Amino acid sequence: MPQLIHCPECGKSLRIPDERIDSIVKCPGCERKFRATEEAASSPEADDSDTDSEDPKTRRRRPLKNKSAGSESLQPFLRRWLVVCGIVLAVALLFGIGGLFSEPLAIIASVICVVAILGFSLGGMLWMAIDLGRDNLLLGAGVLFMPPIGLVTAYQKPGPARRGAIVYLSLLAPLTLLGLMLLVFYPMYVGAGRQSGHAAKWKDLMHQLDAKVTPTTPEVAVTVRVASNPGGLDGLEPRCEALLLPFKSYVPGSLKIDAAARQISYKYRGSENFNTMIAFYLSSATGAFTPQMPVVPDAK
Repeated sequence: MPQLIHCPECGKSLRIPDERIDSIVKCPGCERKFRATEEAASSPEADDSDTDSEDPKTRRRRPLKNKSAGSESLQPFLRRWLVVCGIVLAVALLFGIGGLFSEPLAIIASVICVVAILGFSLGGMLWMAIDLGRDNLLLGAGVLFMPPIGLVTAYQKPGPARRGAIVYLSLLAPLTLLGLMLLVFYPMYVGAGRQSGHAAKWKDLMHQLDAKVTPTTPEVAVTVRVASNPGGLDGLEPRCEALLLPFKSYVPGSLKIDAAARQISYKYRGSENFNTMIAFYLSSATGAFTPQMPVVPDAK
């Protein structure tokens, strides 16, 4: 006599022959495989008699309970997955905060977000493709090229495919975080932001040199060869002179730029060990040239 078994995933009733008891069966509703045990089995007649004896209101509510079983089974997975996503985003956010003060930390934070985006998208697509491909190979292959197909199908089908869809959609979180970090980090560390940061570092070194200057500090004359684009040095001398005037280590009016020879000459007060500092400061502040080695000191 067939036995009546309820699927533990979706609650669907299955009629199982006696010879299939204690064997693995597959639910035709959610396609979950489970063992049909004798303890959970009941005869169809008994089930019908129980149904007839039930209150009509309870009988109408039973299908709603069975339909909600699939969504209830997602709750443990959702809790675990939220923990995983929270850890990944928290680590990326911590490095992102550090990236406000250090470029390497900003790069690490961005890499974490990129890896999370790739992992969530590829993992979710493979999960959906494997589960949906068991019934329809073309559908499973199509998910790899058009993930929205898998998302729509997985929404209508409980089970592993729906979990894969959740993993895939989770990429929106690190994607959003990466976009926000790029908006902050790009002006700081790319293009004009990078140039401004380097100029600030050289400016600090110039102030340190100023702190060591005394009335008896000797002057040092320097000529530095530079590389620049054609016309990059034209008209640059007044701007560079204005940048150097605030520093007492610089000798006012000593800056000369020879655009034809691509050389910059200047005088400063301090140790000869700092002979290229002014050139690198002007290079980072203007972006017009790059100091070249060797440095040729002028005769005093």
